Amino acid sequence: MERLGEIDKAIILKLMFRDELSFSELWDKKIRSNKFNYHLKKLISQGYIEKIGTKYFLTSKAKELIAYFNLGDLEIQKQPLAIIGIVLISKGKILLQKLTKEPFKDCYALVCGKLEFGEGIEKAAKRIAFEKTGYIIREPKLKAIVSLKTFENKELKYHHHFYIVVPASFSGNLKDSLDRENKWIKIKELKRYYHFPDIDRELKLIKSSKLVFKEYNRQIKNKKILRHLLEKNL
Repeated sequence: MERLGEIDKAIILKLMFRDELSFSELWDKKIRSNKFNYHLKKLISQGYIEKIGTKYFLTSKAKELIAYFNLGDLEIQKQPLAIIGIVLISKGKILLQKLTKEPFKDCYALVCGKLEFGEGIEKAAKRIAFEKTGYIIREPKLKAIVSLKTFENKELKYHHHFYIVVPASFSGNLKDSLDRENKWIKIKELKRYYHFPDIDRELKLIKSSKLVFKEYNRQIKNKKILRHLLEKNL
């Protein structure tokens, strides 16, 4: 998105609350009309406003972005990342992935990936499983939703919403992906590996017969995921 100036923001803010406005209704007369007209034309050329007759309207492009705006300053707000976590277990072992890039390089994680815009949880789980492992999973069931905030020196660094799914079955040939290495690890030996502490808790969550909602805070210390600071039942 092109960065919006204060005049641009003021124009969009007015149109957020009205279906249509004329030039005189938009112009607050605090600046010269030719300067105001310049900003209107710029917003039209950028695709945020359209003019029909003598009236100005917000475009669908503008409306899509407004959903992510903070009303106070019309800046795009940071949003939590939606992540699909897939629990694959076989013969007392769990499939984990060693991350090979930052952030969290060398840490073992569940098979996971980002939920794409417009994608459903089941479709995303199947796509991510195949892309990250080569496995085809069947009937993935949503078992838990976890809101996870990660702090470093008391500053919020990362915020994830995890959708934890467990497939009824899976098959195929295991392969590594570009940014992670797959490894089957005995669940009893998890403590021997540098892994996200959430995994231990998620293994307990998936045993519930009901969908579970949790909220965790965790802390990074010396570039490691040190411990959980807070746990809430939602």
